[in-house]
Amino acid sequence: MDVTSHLFRLGLNALLLFSIGSGETCFKDSCYFISSAEIGENWTKNRATCKGKGGDLVSIETEEEWKFINNQIQKKCIGQPNEWHIGLKKEQPDVWKWVNGKPLTIQKWQPGEPSGDGDVTVMSKDYPRKTQGLFNDLPGYKGAYICEIPRDSKGKARQNTTNHLYQEKMMGKGGNTQYMPYFNDNSSEAILDQTGVSQ
Repeated sequence: MDVTSHLFRLGLNALLLFSIGSGETCFKDSCYFISSAEIGENWTKNRATCKGKGGDLVSIETEEEWKFINNQIQKKCIGQPNEWHIGLKKEQPDVWKWVNGKPLTIQKWQPGEPSGDGDVTVMSKDYPRKTQGLFNDLPGYKGAYICEIPRDSKGKARQNTTNHLYQEKMMGKGGNTQYMPYFNDNSSEAILDQTGVSQ
């Protein structure tokens, strides 16, 4: 069965097949994957997805890194809200730390934030109006995310050698969950059914 027939048979609304090698953008010692809204989950599941790719949710430790990531998200449009989960988490009241264990040293909160209504953080493209790249604390709702993956010696995102194949969740026709896999080594892609059998 060819790929087109397989996708038609599944009744998928969109093909969200990608590899980390094709969706990354790199800066200094890290590469970043900025997800679309369609594949986003809650903060905890998005973090697990990033760990599966060999990284974690992004830890933005410097003004220079923030400017780079902000520039990247300004090129994206994922619908409303235009925001992504990042690796900033409340450890205790008024103490925010990055998932890599480092303290928050840049102040990029939206006006009136953190408000205390959540213990995880998103980075907004353009909210509030006439601002860019500011942070907001929110409860762990579903949303897009930004992964940070260390670079290898060739300047590419280091590959996770413990888990070669990943699956991205999609919604099929009628709201049925479908899974589309991708390989993290850029060498091949395949269509598998939900049991993992190649078609």
